[in-house]
Amino acid sequence: MLLEKLREEKQFTSHEKTVADYILEHLRQVPSMSAGELADASYTSKATVVRLCQKLGLTGYQEFKIRLVEEISQKDRIGRILANEPITGKSTYSDIINTLPALYDKAITNTRLSFDKNVMIRIHNYLT
Repeated sequence: MLLEKLREEKQFTSHEKTVADYILEHLRQVPSMSAGELADASYTSKATVVRLCQKLGLTGYQEFKIRLVEEISQKDRIGRILANEPITGKSTYSDIINTLPALYDKAITNTRLSFDKNVMIRIHNYLT
């Protein structure tokens, strides 16, 4: 969500766009930077950095850094999960059609295996 807002640059001033572009180009370095360091690196002011964070719906730069680290971690986790999947951006239509049934079966089987029988019995009893 945060990264999408930075990419959209909705109602950003030109200086805020500069900061947003810098952040997107240096995602891994920004969390270790102070607001002043980010401002210096993007040739803007600390006030611009803080205003950008507020436009993103956050209270300030510290909250921005926390949310950014969370999104980077989530993005990395999803990337690792999808790296093992048989469908990629290079998959052909035929590959996808042949692979989807196996993916559905895998998802259903994993879901079924993750159920705790005792919990399901309690849920059933509660519903009835």
